[in-house]
Amino acid sequence: MRKCLFVFQFVILVSPSSAFGQQHAPTLEMCKADVAVWYDDDTAADYNKQETKHITAGMPNTNEYNKLRLSAILKRINEMSDCYKVAGFQKLYIQASNFYVSIMSNRMQSFIIRHHSWEQFKKEDAAGLR
Repeated sequence: MRKCLFVFQFVILVSPSSAFGQQHAPTLEMCKADVAVWYDDDTAADYNKQETKHITAGMPNTNEYNKLRLSAILKRINEMSDCYKVAGFQKLYIQASNFYVSIMSNRMQSFIIRHHSWEQFKKEDAAGLR
């Protein structure tokens, strides 16, 4: 199941920015301000720790990142990916983008499990449906 999540991450990262509605690149100042507010290593580590407990033991993930709506997560993925280019390929922006992709992947995984769709997903994938 983890392999499919990496595929989702790759697809999101190579998708064009316009797919999420942004029409122009953010400014460097906007990038710096947003990453400072949107991404914190310690809070991200806590999210990952709580998500592991959620997956393995069914404990709720109460981390602030888990409270974000999918629309906000997609916006952050898109902007941080753009900021990676705007800021001269600084690692922080791709790290933030990848983190938000992982949140989205966790949600998709939970959805598939919750709706008992894993076998259907594998069956359709094997049939070439993409």
